[in-house]
Amino acid sequence: MTAKELRIGNWVDWNGENGVVSQILEHEVVFKCGEDTLISELKPIELTEEILLKCGFSKDNELYFRFYLLDKSIQYDLDDNCICISDSWEWNKIKYLHQLQNLYWCLCNEELNVNM
Repeated sequence: MTAKELRIGNWVDWNGENGVVSQILEHEVVFKCGEDTLISELKPIELTEEILLKCGFSKDNELYFRFYLLDKSIQYDLDDNCICISDSWEWNKIKYLHQLQNLYWCLCNEELNVNM
């Protein structure tokens, strides 16, 4: 994980705990709780059924999850770690929560509500 991948508000795994980034420095991040750590010590949070549901997705079937955003449907394939936005029907690899948060930010210019 690198500083270029992160935004303030991203959820990451920090020493086995989930933390929200509140400040990004050259080689370290600061969390909302005030603690800081080196970026090299962070791990991304893999998207799971539980995480997708906490992000507002609903389960379509055993592998597919769907989220409605404005006039678009966002579909996630948990088996292949791919996401598709309805107007493109092109599948793209997204495996981690911070990637989903960053995509949502790009589409909506607001934070994805993650109920962790």
